[in-house]
Amino acid sequence: MKTKEFILLLLIIAVGVVFTHIYTEKWDVVFGWEEGWFWDAEEFSFEESEILEPPFPPELQIINDYGDIEIKGTEQENIQIQFTKKIRRRKKERAREIADGLDMVIERDSRQITLSNNRHDLRRTNLRTDFTISVPAGMDVLVKNRYGQVTASRLGEAEIIARNGKVVVWDITKKLIIWNSYEDVEADNVGLDCQVDSRNSDVKLSRIKGNTLIDQRYGTLDLEDLEGNLYIDAPHSKIYARGIAGSLEIENSYEKITLIDVGPTIIRGNNSPITIDGARENVEIDDRYSQVRLENIQGNVDIEGRDLNVYGKGIVAERITISTSY
Repeated sequence: MKTKEFILLLLIIAVGVVFTHIYTEKWDVVFGWEEGWFWDAEEFSFEESEILEPPFPPELQIINDYGDIEIKGTEQENIQIQFTKKIRRRKKERAREIADGLDMVIERDSRQITLSNNRHDLRRTNLRTDFTISVPAGMDVLVKNRYGQVTASRLGEAEIIARNGKVVVWDITKKLIIWNSYEDVEADNVGLDCQVDSRNSDVKLSRIKGNTLIDQRYGTLDLEDLEGNLYIDAPHSKIYARGIAGSLEIENSYEKITLIDVGPTIIRGNNSPITIDGARENVEIDDRYSQVRLENIQGNVDIEGRDLNVYGKGIVAERITISTSY
């Protein structure tokens, strides 16, 4: 590649990065025909609130583009909504004009209440819309948030779609589903099944009463006190799991797997160092180009490997089968 072509390529990449950050509002750049370009706009906040009275349909749906959402169950019978508009402009008067045209939208039918806003109608950038919502404890909730953190607690069934944002959830009495990327996930005390689909983030789950299904790429999994079965598909993700009462099945590559006090275990790895300390039933491993360390196993052990180093201690089993090479 010639020098001029290389410089042109770097310029194209730089321009693409700049416009991507501006489009996703990661950089505070404001442009308008009446305002021009400037980089140091001030953020102004404007709030409005709404109270909804029962009876309510089974589900509350919240749809938001840019901003944080906090939703919590309370002992109150009504739904309380606080809508915060954060707008970056050089002058407060100009920010207020935009805020006056930005409204929350509430739609209601027999199936659900839908809470959103008219941000798309304004076609303006450098503004965030935050929701803080109190609902009757145990209410089912669906959240769709493109950019921003979602915090949820004391709900019934919860499904959270946060493609570019952190998710923090606790005290869910029914099923929990989380879809996210690029930010961490934390969930504690879920009454039924838990499903997490995440990319480029760390996931921490604890006290899950039902089965747990995880689809993860490029991150770390920290799992503790799971009462049901656990299935993990997580290439390029480090895995730590402790106190798994049900069966455990893992697919992984290129990262370390550490298991402590688990049930029957199946691992399919590739370049995955594996350590298991305490398994109450059978262990089955298929791995290559790495090492396996087993201690305190109360069940049969079957290991199929290539270029695989194997160490075992304290194994009580009717059968131990190891096939490896080099």
